Amino acid sequence: MDPKTGEAFVFDASAFYGHNEYDTGNWRAPRHRLSEAPYIELYKEKFPVSEPVEDWDARNLLYSLAFNIGNTIYVAGSNQGQV
Repeated sequence: MDPKTGEAFVFDASAFYGHNEYDTGNWRAPRHRLSEAPYIELYKEKFPVSEPVEDWDARNLLYSLAFNIGNTIYVAGSNQGQV
């Protein structure tokens, strides 16, 4: 609670260091419209690809695993295991 206003607020004390490709890891799955090329290209335009640039796709694939494994385990009827 803010002592001055009495309003509640949320503070996330966790920290994460990674390439900006982590942001798009969840987009990689075909279950999301954001996995389509125009969305990814616009993201890359706004947030330049980290070095080494040639490893972008491999890093993005790696970062997508946490989201996709979670989807496979926790979402009933998920077909993510087929991807």
